[in-house]
Amino acid sequence: MGYLDNDTIVVDAILTKHGRKLLADGAAISPTHFALSDDGIDYTLWNTSSPSGSSGYDDYISKLPMIEVVPDDSVMMHYNLVSLPQNTRYMPVITLPQSPNVQNIFTLDNDVVKKDMVKLEPQIQNWSQQNPRFNFRIMDATALNVVSHDGQLVGVSGGNPKPQEQLTPYPVTIQNATHIHLLDLTVTSNHKTAIMINHTDSGANLTAYVQVLKSDKV
Repeated sequence: MGYLDNDTIVVDAILTKHGRKLLADGAAISPTHFALSDDGIDYTLWNTSSPSGSSGYDDYISKLPMIEVVPDDSVMMHYNLVSLPQNTRYMPVITLPQSPNVQNIFTLDNDVVKKDMVKLEPQIQNWSQQNPRFNFRIMDATALNVVSHDGQLVGVSGGNPKPQEQLTPYPVTIQNATHIHLLDLTVTSNHKTAIMINHTDSGANLTAYVQVLKSDKV
């Protein structure tokens, strides 16, 4: 990842492998959808004491360097911009009512056989729509078994999870779901992964963590 000089660069784009293939085949690229985010923006720089008055409140923000494009949604687009109803006073917020702690760290233990299960059943606050849906991105599902969900499983690299000792991340994404339930797989060392939860309509985000503890039994 790098930074761009925003005095000279207005748009920076990188084609995906599929996009490059289309160009190589002589096909036209006609985007029909796009998303915006404010990754890299530090709103604490909003300066209401600017000598230029209200027109200068955003001087420091507008002079921030832009983040260079990275074609990886695990790195970019964490803070998508969305359209909300006029006069919205509070931003939508995801909560996990069953979270064991404020850090949203869940624990599975290989010594507890099929009795412990992580249930990620998020709710959305400050949002009027009923039956909210979420996207769940498990950054490394090597030590986890997704036993239940009501969405669409996508973005799985390869077949079965790689052995954890190979240190090969095994990302899994479940889209448009209301919940996912997880059990632990057998590991020979403790394993911890992040699960990014995104509300499909408002763009609200929350990160939970699941740690799998190896057995202490010989």
